Amino acid sequence: MKEIKMMMAFGEESPTRLIGQFSDEDLTVLREYCEHSARLRNTALIRDGLSVKVNMVGLGEGASKVETSRGELDLELMASFLHHLRPLYLEKEPASFSKVATLIGRRFSDRAMKRHLKAIRYTKDNSPFSGFGQITLAGVTLWDNKTLKTWLYGFEYHQDHEKKEHLRDVEKAFGKEGIRSIFVDQLRLQAEAYFRLEELAQFIIDF
Repeated sequence: MKEIKMMMAFGEESPTRLIGQFSDEDLTVLREYCEHSARLRNTALIRDGLSVKVNMVGLGEGASKVETSRGELDLELMASFLHHLRPLYLEKEPASFSKVATLIGRRFSDRAMKRHLKAIRYTKDNSPFSGFGQITLAGVTLWDNKTLKTWLYGFEYHQDHEKKEHLRDVEKAFGKEGIRSIFVDQLRLQAEAYFRLEELAQFIIDF
């Protein structure tokens, strides 16, 4: 077992001393997570952002469309990003974000670590665009993590027919490229959470 000792503070609060115990098996999972996260961080989409600028344009009576500018969509770069995101995003993967965050939370019993992990999870589980308003189309809330997950499982990872149908009207409204741009850009911005968890995992490995 490897014992980890660290100090954690929030704002002006007094630091809290944390102690955690990690097995060799735990450390193997953390290393695998860090490897996946590093590959995601090195994708062109993370380094350079989208090759297009996505604008939401109102058309009146609640209708809207997506306009893109600043170049054409590079579908290969998007595919590479989604490929490297997969082992981190899918909860059943052996070193997924969900499993690693849960593992670290269990190994440190203090509430301070759970508070820190909750803040990281918030970045992953909430659309970065929801603070600017919300768009609902055919009963589907666009800036919503459940909708994002439905799109990934329906169109990218599992080709789930039921989930595709759930978003069919959204796809018709924004177009295939438009809807992909919207959801991939959300995932790109949410990737900050994966990298923050990677920093914590790497600290434990290197301790």
